[in-house]
Amino acid sequence: MKLLFAQGLTSDFLRGQWLQQMVEQTKPLKKQSKDLAKKEIEAILALIKTLEAHKQEVNDLQAILLAEDHDNGISADEIQILLEEAQ
Repeated sequence: MKLLFAQGLTSDFLRGQWLQQMVEQTKPLKKQSKDLAKKEIEAILALIKTLEAHKQEVNDLQAILLAEDHDNGISADEIQILLEEAQ
């Protein structure tokens, strides 16, 4: 306590700080929604699905570019631009 008092802190200040800490730490916990975990899992699964579709699109574009199969009306330059945008 002597060190605290030497720093200019008073007993009243320390008691006030202790009281604020006690009030904050003894607050009731926030209630959780029953469906919160389910919603979060569904959001994660949707992101995984989107990522898989994105990866497949990149793989398809790379396969077209490597096979030089441009009969689908897309030039190699256009495929390269699409790949750059996708990555």
